[in-house]
Amino acid sequence: MQRSRAKRRKRANRLWRRLFYPVEYALIRGAVAALQALPMETAYAVGRVLGRLAYRLDARHREVALQQIERVYGADLDRTKREGIARGLYENLGQNVVDLAFMPRVLRHATLRRLIPLTGAVKESLATIGDRGALFVSGHIGNWEVLGAAMALYGFPLHSVARPLDNPYLDAFVLATRQVFGQRIVEKHGALASMARVIKSGGCFAVLVDQDARHHGIFVDFLGLPAATTSSVATLAHRYGVPILIGYARRVAPGFRHEVRVSEPIFPDPALSRDEDVRRITQAYSDKIAGFVRESPDQWLWVHRRWKTRPEGEAPAAAPPAPAALAEVST
Repeated sequence: MQRSRAKRRKRANRLWRRLFYPVEYALIRGAVAALQALPMETAYAVGRVLGRLAYRLDARHREVALQQIERVYGADLDRTKREGIARGLYENLGQNVVDLAFMPRVLRHATLRRLIPLTGAVKESLATIGDRGALFVSGHIGNWEVLGAAMALYGFPLHSVARPLDNPYLDAFVLATRQVFGQRIVEKHGALASMARVIKSGGCFAVLVDQDARHHGIFVDFLGLPAATTSSVATLAHRYGVPILIGYARRVAPGFRHEVRVSEPIFPDPALSRDEDVRRITQAYSDKIAGFVRESPDQWLWVHRRWKTRPEGEAPAAAPPAPAALAEVST
């Protein structure tokens, strides 16, 4: 009897999803079209307002962000400044949505250098790669979707990992937006094998490496705290002898104005054992990304529980209180 009820629930859920997905897709496409119909300045103002609204309403994730900002900065920042960083994050996310709406219209070779200039050790880094392949790592800072598009337009197309969205209509729309500039998307399932193929063929694979790796990674310092970090990128670099580049796309002005910064490459050291080299490389690129975060803390994804997994023997990171137990929303 229970099994029969469970089957009926599953069938009902599948039917609900099939009915809901087209509606969800139509609503999102309608919202994108509405943004595109506005003057860009107005559209970005709307994005910031929506971000501030999300900050007020999204109590649980807001509290995650505030707790993590406090863990990193401690007494260096009072509550008002911590709230300013968290609010800025939400505003940036709102503007990121507008970026995606306008990117296919405004971003092209003729506008690239004006809208998204390259900074840092770009020429030196790209010159070291040649045709031997490389890994490109970044984090959830600024607008990582803009990063992939800009690198492709600059003649440096990246292969990137992405988990397919549950909604197939929306997934096809987002995939087309990502690939229109030359970026290549690889599904998360079986990504390691795809990464190896791309590297061996002389391509470049991009990975976002600033999320909690749970027990599949190693612990290195990130923003002054031990953080479970994926080691697969460093393992591939050591195995195939390829460099790792580190970069981001950071918002530098209102509207569709970003900069892409690329740091000096990190090279594997064949004189070290695999474990030693993997730890060294993982710590090195974590330090670079932490530096990016400290430069623009209001553009990093503090709502992700980066330090959720703790080293053995250390108590798990506490989850934030349920929204009903929170204090009044800050204004």
